[in-house]
Amino acid sequence: DQKSALLLSSILALFYLFIYILMQLRDYSLIAGTIGIFIILAILMRVSTKINWYQFDNSHVDQ
Repeated sequence: DQKSALLLSSILALFYLFIYILMQLRDYSLIAGTIGIFIILAILMRVSTKINWYQFDNSHVDQ
């Protein structure tokens, strides 16, 4: 699917941009990396609240 490929390419491009910026900051790379990881984690947590995790539970399927 072209939409999935574009999304994955965008995420990888952002990741490599983040790594490049961290390498250029040298003196502030630790604090910048920590803030960046915190923001990424916050976004993932926000997105995962919209996922119905119980739809993956197959233990109660009638046989």
